[in-house]
Amino acid sequence: MAEPREKICVIRTAGQFDAICSPVRAAILETLLAFGPMPVREVAAKIGKAVNLTHHHVGLLVRAGLVAELGKVKRGRHMERVFHLPFDDFRFDFDTNPKVAAKGMARVAKTFGRFSERMLVRSLQGGLTELMKEFATFRCETAHLPRESVLQIRQHLQAIRGIFEAGRAASECKASRDSFQIYWAFYPLGGKKKYISAK
Repeated sequence: MAEPREKICVIRTAGQFDAICSPVRAAILETLLAFGPMPVREVAAKIGKAVNLTHHHVGLLVRAGLVAELGKVKRGRHMERVFHLPFDDFRFDFDTNPKVAAKGMARVAKTFGRFSERMLVRSLQGGLTELMKEFATFRCETAHLPRESVLQIRQHLQAIRGIFEAGRAASECKASRDSFQIYWAFYPLGGKKKYISAK
């Protein structure tokens, strides 16, 4: 059932930015990227959301061209549609329409900032756990860096992402593990020098 995937999905339109500007849809995209093709019911189970809600968000992602239907599988008496990502990763196009890209990135930053805050508040409602005391940290780093250093940081962030993908893949057989969430925003501040290519 697997199909060859394009390497990169380029986010450039207002509709595409709208589609990714949702923690639920981001979780769906990450789940399909980490675990591969699956029906909506299985996606819903992995992200902890109702099937109807997940189906709604998957439909929005399909209409935006970020998720595609791969085929159908038989589950008991019923046929279920299987969805997948037709690419391996995301990139942002900041050049085609800079105003749309700037507005879209601002919405993404606000949405995920609020989401991260809500998740943290929810986890702290029961009080500080020993796990929270040991591992919770908050940092904001700012410095003038050469391009080589910026690329090195990006590689480290990609390595962290790989650790999470491996953890999700192993979580089915080790459900008793503690859950962790890392949220980061990595971007250049305004200035004359341009350290990161938009391509």
